Amino acid sequence: IGLSEAEASEVLMIDSVAVLPQYRGQGLQRRMLALGEEEGARMGCKIFIATVDPRNVYSLRNFIDAGYRRLKIIRTYGGKPREILVKRFRDSFGNGGGVAA
Repeated sequence: IGLSEAEASEVLMIDSVAVLPQYRGQGLQRRMLALGEEEGARMGCKIFIATVDPRNVYSLRNFIDAGYRRLKIIRTYGGKPREILVKRFRDSFGNGGGVAA
């Protein structure tokens, strides 16, 4: 995705954020995402990257609402489409900082 070697060392890859069907619609994915970002920021990560099935409109919306921007769609996991999303961190959480898409 065009990161320098230095930037690549500051990446937090969000691999999976899944919620069981009976618990969906309660904001749990958003909360888990926020907790993961906070922990990543504490570890010094400045770039957050995630992949989402582009047909999963609910998950995609959660990431976009959290400030992620759509980068591109690739085929992986046996040829299945995955949308790559990225969010850049500006400052530490709780320090008036935040992230930029």
